[in-house]
Amino acid sequence: MRGKMGISIVIPVFNSAGTIKDLCDELIEVLNGIPGDHEIVLVEDGGSDGSWCEIKKLARNYPCVRGFCLERNYGQQNALYVGILNAKCEITVTMDDDSQYPPSQILALLREYGRGFDLVYGLSSKRAHSLFRRMTTYVFKYSLMKIWGISSAGSWSSFRMFRSHLISKNSTAMSGVISIDSILMASTDHYGIVEVEHKPRKSGGSSYTLRKLFILSFDLLKAFKVNPLKPLIYLGSGISLVSLAWFFYSGFGMKISVGNYFSIFSLLIGALLLLAGIFGKTLTADRSQSRVLPYRVKETT
Repeated sequence: MRGKMGISIVIPVFNSAGTIKDLCDELIEVLNGIPGDHEIVLVEDGGSDGSWCEIKKLARNYPCVRGFCLERNYGQQNALYVGILNAKCEITVTMDDDSQYPPSQILALLREYGRGFDLVYGLSSKRAHSLFRRMTTYVFKYSLMKIWGISSAGSWSSFRMFRSHLISKNSTAMSGVISIDSILMASTDHYGIVEVEHKPRKSGGSSYTLRKLFILSFDLLKAFKVNPLKPLIYLGSGISLVSLAWFFYSGFGMKISVGNYFSIFSLLIGALLLLAGIFGKTLTADRSQSRVLPYRVKETT
């Protein structure tokens, strides 16, 4: 039953058999210094390196560890959602399985949370990611804020602490997709941000790809009920208006010139983009409402 005094640490696990025990040992050391009855919830997301076997060993050796094995790889958001729904404590902390956010930084989240916030994000101004990941993440968040108007995107982090009741089984009913940040933003606007340490990965490589970032982007837009083709409509309208203005300025195309041909061509391109955006918005208007929660738990500890 949710609401037990303490902290539930929820971690999606993907191909981390060699490092998950060390992470749990560090977490237990930190949690032992915090009053309350804590737990570590590990959700194995369809990896191929034997992580689930390691999680079962940890659950046998450590009473505070609980494990959930998904039927296949459903992605980080779904794995987090499963773990959060099964968390038993009044406070939930989410973090990645790569130990780049050291467990000791949970204390920084807790101090900020103690000021009365419902949700606290841990952000680092010096992230130990590759240049490619830092640049794509910046573009991703900037686009969400400036193009689609999701102003809170700049605060998001996978390292968070929040009141567990903010996320429930009905949290995805309105959008039809699972996005932890969109659910939290819909549940509270009383959140804080704290600077935390971010270290290089201890071992292995990141599963971060541009494809996964695009998928996450579209899911977030659906979750926030923002049409992902909205910029297409604006772009098409803008090109059409500029091209039409040039067409009239040049004398209704009476003078055959390269500029006029370019104007007509641009007008057609703008109109096509505009129509594509409107058509796409019509097709996607109600699709998310019928989407079924896309995960299945195969085994638990």
